[in-house]
Amino acid sequence: MNRIPKTPEEVEEEIAFFESWAREDQAYTAGYEPNPHHQLISLVGTDAEGNLWVERHDSENGCKFDVWDTTGSLIFTATFPQVESDLNIIFNVDQHGILAAVVDDEHFPQIYTLEIENPEIN
Repeated sequence: MNRIPKTPEEVEEEIAFFESWAREDQAYTAGYEPNPHHQLISLVGTDAEGNLWVERHDSENGCKFDVWDTTGSLIFTATFPQVESDLNIIFNVDQHGILAAVVDDEHFPQIYTLEIENPEIN
């Protein structure tokens, strides 16, 4: 996947947000430099069959997960529909299934049950 650069405005907003929070810390000496690229993937977990689930952050249309088997082959991409565009949702996959939880203050706590509908088989 190609890395997606942040715009100069996004970088400035991130610096301003971090420094407004960090000013409370007496040891902070300024000079925060955020990652210049957007996060593209995060590890979600391993299911009961040992498949590795990786969340992709490059889509505006719902949440996408690439699922890899134990040999390192991509077996399918699972797409969950977008619940609400402004929700910050984290996912965990383990041998018992998938847990999705909202972690932002305005909607916290909410837990969603999501079903995989027609995963794209690659």
